[in-house]
Parts: sequence; structure tokens; C-alpha cells
Amino acid sequence: MTIRAKILSLVAAFALLTIAITALGIKTMADYDRIIADYNHAADNAFRGERLNRYLSTGALEMRGLYLARDETEARFQADLIEARVTRLEVFLNDWQKTLAPGELPELGPVRRDCQNIIQGGRYMAQTVRAQGRAAVGTYADTYKYRLSREAIQVRIDDMVTRIAEAQLRSQQAMERFKSERLTQFLIMAAGGVLLLLLGSMWVVIELLAAAPVYKRPTLPPSESVPETIMPEFEVLDGRIGELWRVLGVLKSSTGKTAPPAPDKRVA
Repeated sequence: MTIRAKILSLVAAFALLTIAITALGIKTMADYDRIIADYNHAADNAFRGERLNRYLSTGALEMRGLYLARDETEARFQADLIEARVTRLEVFLNDWQKTLAPGELPELGPVRRDCQNIIQGGRYMAQTVRAQGRAAVGTYADTYKYRLSREAIQVRIDDMVTRIAEAQLRSQQAMERFKSERLTQFLIMAAGGVLLLLLGSMWVVIELLAAAPVYKRPTLPPSESVPETIMPEFEVLDGRIGELWRVLGVLKSSTGKTAPPAPDKRVA
């Protein structure tokens, strides 16, 4: 392999290391976004579960307020509050279902069916009070059985929220593991890449030194006609400077021999 090919190989290795680190960084951002999205989604479901429980508790208080009304005017006012409350509850449940993927949070299905019974009962009470008066409602929502049914729904909602909170905790733990593992991967890749590039650079430098031409200072015979030229004490010469000193050494060697005297052409 030529020196040029070795240098190009070193540059290619550096480019591959850069591409690998960049790809790992892009994958890290994608994985981080996914984990954060799962965590936020679990937190949103937990918040919605708590809000659903609050809707049911508030609706129960408003239904109780209907039975405590002092006259028909207060009863109709409470009837309006009940109908507005159950309408918001229905919209809330529908909006929550839209945020869920198919098959996600199956516990919400039975809760929605039970809540629909509460929504229909609230509308029945509101319409009956406005049309026939409070007395026509009777004890529809003021029975022990009704209270037990509503409390059972709220217990199921609490269990659902607890499982959602556990999923949220698992997402948080996954985030911590992800940060630790990805940091280790970055350190291993960076340290390994730097070490390989350092070894490759040393290999190229050693090959360059080994391939450099070596010239010895020529040994010249003593000469009386040509004064001795002081030559530099270079043992290793490379490039044009080395060629120049070699040529000078050869010239000195060739001119060091004693030349015959030229004939005297002067006329006596």
C-alpha cells in the first residue's frame, strides 16, 4: 500500500467515525423524543383519570343539592347545574378516548359505560325537575344503592389511575437507563475512535520515515589543487536538498584528481 493510500485510509476512517457519532446522536434524539412522549402521555392519562374522579364527585354534590333545595327555583337552578355537569363529563370522556390508541387503556371501557349511566340519569333528573318539579324525581339519586354504584365507579377509576402512575414510573426509569446506556455508548465510541485514529496516524508516520531516501556523505580523496569544501554533516537527506548535496559530492570527487599542467603558449 502506498503512502498516499494509507493517508487516504486514515482520512476515510476519520470520516466514518464522524458519521457513526452523528448517526448515534440522531438516534439518541429520536429515542429521547419517544421516551418523553410516552412519559407525557402516561402523565396526561393520570391527570385525566383524576379529573374524571373530580367530575363524578362534583356531580354527586350537585345532585345532592337538588334534594336540599328550599323551593322549586333553587331546584331548577340545581337541575341546570346537573345537566351542564353531565354534558361536560360526556365531552371529556369522548375527548379522552380520541387521544388513546386502539387497545390502549382497556380499563377505561367499563368506566365509560358506567359513566354513561350517570350522564343519562343526570339528564333525566334535570329534565324531570324542569317539566314536573322536584317531587317527580323522587329519590332517584338519593338511595343507598345509587351511592354504592357511584363509589364503585370511583374505586375503579382510582385503580386505573394507579396503574397509569405505575406506567409513568416505568417510563421515568426507562429514561434513566437510557441516559446511562447512551452515555456509555458515546464514551466507548469516542474513545475507541480516537485510539484507532492515533494508532493509524502513528502507523502512517512510521511508514513515511521508513520510506524516506537515505544518503551518505561521500568520502572524498585529499586534493591539493581544489580546496576542500566543508560539507554538512547530514546523514539523512530527503528531496531536492539531498540531491543537491549528492551532486556536489560527486563533483568534488571528480575534480579532486590532479590535472596535468597546461602547455606554456607564451612566445620566448
